[in-house]
Parts: sequence; structure tokens; C-alpha cells
Amino acid sequence: MENHLHPAIRNQQAVLFDVGGTLVHPDWPRLGQLVQIETGMLFTAAQMYKAFYAMLQAINAELKAGINSRREREAHWVFVETFRALGIDEAKFVRTPELEKQAESLRQKYGSPLILAVGRLVYYKGFEYLIEAMNQIPSANLVIVGQGILRPSLERLIDSMGLQERVHIVDPVDDLRPYYYACDVFVLPSCEASEVFGIVQIEAMACGKPVINTALPTGVPEVSVDWRTGRTVPPKNPSALANALHDVLDNQERYDRFCRNALHEVSARFTKVQFFAALDRLIERAINSAGSALESRSADLNTDSIV
Repeated sequence: MENHLHPAIRNQQAVLFDVGGTLVHPDWPRLGQLVQIETGMLFTAAQMYKAFYAMLQAINAELKAGINSRREREAHWVFVETFRALGIDEAKFVRTPELEKQAESLRQKYGSPLILAVGRLVYYKGFEYLIEAMNQIPSANLVIVGQGILRPSLERLIDSMGLQERVHIVDPVDDLRPYYYACDVFVLPSCEASEVFGIVQIEAMACGKPVINTALPTGVPEVSVDWRTGRTVPPKNPSALANALHDVLDNQERYDRFCRNALHEVSARFTKVQFFAALDRLIERAINSAGSALESRSADLNTDSIV
């Protein structure tokens, strides 16, 4: 795993970038200091540049101050583990006879066409809007895989709309691959910027499935791109979700194109190899661009963001 690391991280061994938007030096919990980084479109070059520029500022300032910690030897492992899940192993998602057998069993159980959504049943996932959209897709069925505090209210919504035969909430499973292969389309209906990325989108795409996501001001719509690998719609809009589902399901040529594009995009952009290569390039850019400026500006580290 260490070989994935850019030399700047291996040498400094002093930083963790948390996907929730916090750049944390391993000594800072003891010092009571956190440097907050705006999340926004987390995985664009601009955002990664900003994060790593701040990282280099912080490292430089602390080296000047003579801060050293035995925990720094472990920090790079935390850094890698934080990012590890953001690239997938394509081989894990290759269709096999056993996976196809399990997928066919799920199709027989839940019907077809089958819409799939996955995630914790919490406020920012937007599952209620997807459930409401099902009233406008009378021929389709929906499976939501997840658990959380909103399950009772979501089940009441399903009952009140008379969708008990077509909309199902099932408990989390150890292996989502049969569900990805069983479905015809994957939906990420998230409705708040708390949804930063949505790696389940990549997993569904790795199984060749079109994705419908929402136009959040985060990395979500950068994963599955509108009209390339599916549709992107405004959040909190059941009618827009329903229209997007019709766009994907009602045109076979378009559907097949979305499926092909999904597989291509995963290979081109979202494998672990691709992710760490891109990460290296962005770190290198930050280092090269910052360069000598860090020496003169490290004392100007924005203390307003220290809490």
C-alpha cells in the first residue's frame, strides 16, 4: 500500500485528508487544532490543489516550529486508507455465472424492470423523492438496500402511496454485486451536499448499469455524467427522477449506449490505479506551484480556520 504514496507524503508522513472536508495533522487532535477545507466539488483538480496547498502550508509551518510526533510514522497509513475506497478493483465486478445466477434470482423475486438504490436511510439520501417518483413509473419496481432512522417513515410513505407490491426496502447485504447485476438502472437520489461522492455509483457502473443522480454542488454529478452514463436531475424532484427513468428505460439504443459508457468510464477514471495516478499528479502540481512561495507565506497560514 505504501508504494501508492507520492514521495512527498511518504517523506513527510504527516497528513490525513478526510473526505468529510477536514485536513488533519496527526498531532492536531492533541493540540486541539483542525484546518477546515471547503468541500465543494471534492475531486476536481481545483479542490485537490486547494487541499494539498493547505497541506503543504501546514507541514511547512509545523516543521519550522519543530513539531515532531511518533504518530507521524503511522499517519501515511491513515491517509491511504482514507482514499483507498475511492478507486475500485474492476476484477471484483466481473460478471460470473454465479453472480448471474444470484442476479436472476433477485429479478424473479422483485420483477423487471428493476430500479436499485443503496445507502443509509438518512435525511440527505433523498429516498422519499425516489419513492414518490415510482407513482409515475407504474411498470417498474424499486429495491432500496439500506437501514437507518428513516426506515419507518419511508415504509409509511410506501404504504400511503399503495406501492407495497413494487417498492421494497431490504436490509444491507455483504455483497451488493448480485443487486447491481439484477437491476436495470441505479439511482442515487441524494438531496443535500452531505453526499460528497457516492462510490455506489462507480460500483453500479462497473457492472455496466446506467446511473441517475442529482445535480448537487459536490462530486456526485462528476461520477456519472448527464447523457453520457445516465441522467442528472435536480434534487428533491420526484417528477424529474421519473422523467429521467423514462429517458433511460424507454429507449433501448440509448440504454445500451449508457451501459457501454458506464463500463468505459470506470476503466478510464475510477480504478485504484487511475485514482492514485491522478492523486500523484495533483500533489505534484501543488508542490511545483507552491514551491518557494511556501517558505515566505507559511507564517500567513489562515488562523481563522484553526479551531
